[in-house]
Amino acid sequence: MSTEYNVLAFSMPNVIFSFVVGLMVMTFGMYGCYSGGLPEDNPYRRHREGKRERRRHEGTEDAQGAHG
Repeated sequence: MSTEYNVLAFSMPNVIFSFVVGLMVMTFGMYGCYSGGLPEDNPYRRHREGKRERRRHEGTEDAQGAHG
């Protein structure tokens, strides 16, 4: 940490604090994405439901192909 490349003058407590705060922000941000209480027009919900529909559609095609 005591090199000429440490332009922001970070010390170990600054690094640990930044890492912990970053993890908390990431966790709270992902909570809204994965909690399930998203409104209908939210892009995360539309993306997740689109994946679910594609999986369901592929599963029905596989079942029809095996029996047909």
